[in-house]
Amino acid sequence: MPNMLHHWYIMKSLTIKIIVSCICSGMFLEKDFFNYGRNI
Repeated sequence: MPNMLHHWYIMKSLTIKIIVSCICSGMFLEKDFFNYGRNI
């Protein structure tokens, strides 16, 4: 039973990490796109 809880915790932290990295890369892409549009 504790093993299952531990597995769930790992999955949850992994999911949060993925979401955070997606948001961060999205922000970077948005910023790059904005800069690119401004340079034209």
